[in-house]
Amino acid sequence: MERKEEIIQATFMLASKNRIDNVSMSQIATQLGIKKPSLYNHFRSKDEIVKAMYDYLRTQAKEKLKITDLDYGKLVKDKSLEEVLKLTVQNYYRMSAQNDMLSFYKIIYSTRTTNVVAAQIMCEETEKMILATKNLFYALQVHQKNICKRH
Repeated sequence: MERKEEIIQATFMLASKNRIDNVSMSQIATQLGIKKPSLYNHFRSKDEIVKAMYDYLRTQAKEKLKITDLDYGKLVKDKSLEEVLKLTVQNYYRMSAQNDMLSFYKIIYSTRTTNVVAAQIMCEETEKMILATKNLFYALQVHQKNICKRH
């Protein structure tokens, strides 16, 4: 395991117990058994660690479930509207409901009003969901999978 990953995991463990606002760079260094200045060789700040934690945990969740970026055109082509919607919702739920992701969302959600990075991550996740939904609905429209049937 590389040092950045160790730092992310140590920060995640501390934040899960104490909330992210109550975790310091000194505590992270102590948890790892290193000196605080050594952390700065890998990350400029705790905020940078938190951002890296989000990317790392999200990537790990997708890899664990073998979820790749979807080609919505291929996805909707040979499936019914109901099958497409169920599949996309199930994939997002499976990824988000993994223990580490769920714990991370709790950490971020609980501090989103007081921590700028937490708020940014919440916004980023929301933007990803909106973009994915737009892409899905566009593919449904292109492949004439009507959401509302007209009489």
